Amino acid sequence: MKEYAFTKWLIPTLQTDGTERDMVYNEQMGIFTVRGENQFQKGSIDTQHTVSLLVLKGEISIQTNDKRTVIPAPSYIEFIEPHQWSDLKTDRDFEGCLLITRKEIFLQAAECIRSKIAAYVYRHVLEPFIPLEKQDLLRIQSHVDMLRHTLQQKENHFLLEMLENTLRSLILEVWNIILRMYKQENEFEHSFRWKDTLPRFLYLMHTNCRYHHTVKWYADQLYVSPDALSAKLKKQA
Repeated sequence: MKEYAFTKWLIPTLQTDGTERDMVYNEQMGIFTVRGENQFQKGSIDTQHTVSLLVLKGEISIQTNDKRTVIPAPSYIEFIEPHQWSDLKTDRDFEGCLLITRKEIFLQAAECIRSKIAAYVYRHVLEPFIPLEKQDLLRIQSHVDMLRHTLQQKENHFLLEMLENTLRSLILEVWNIILRMYKQENEFEHSFRWKDTLPRFLYLMHTNCRYHHTVKWYADQLYVSPDALSAKLKKQA
């Protein structure tokens, strides 16, 4: 995994601060610490394996197709196909952990939740950048550290199984954050739509109360169900 990391992703030199890169790896997985500027290969990024980046400090900017995105710390990035990833640039304060896993191992670890997240995968693929709250960061770090400690074990008869189980825990943690984020966004959008709907309802009432007297008529004009409109109006009363 080291050869793949330094031919497809990272520049095989000392880090910006002059220290050697902190890394641990085997044939199935590798974790590489990245600090400072100019640490990534130029041009397009390879996605032969499953790659993610935990951004701990600073920020990174990434070109995806025809769009450039700046991602500040703390965040978690999954380099998912079919995006064309290229031109990764970090600032001088940047610090992160690059996690590279053989794709077949990642898919096997993620199999247990595939059916539960299927409805949300496409949305995540569009923007696979996950902002992290402080507690989220601590939990993600704990899983990455556990993977690192497991990779460092020289004698372990169940190394592959332990790596897969710990990776599964990391995947579950990441998707728990993603689903919570989507839930908060949906609640905000629902609240925003109602704040826009109430003034429109009052306007319709003012201009049509002489001609229309059923909740259904007003609900049809507002593209909501009669029951939802009645429930919301009761709460406002």
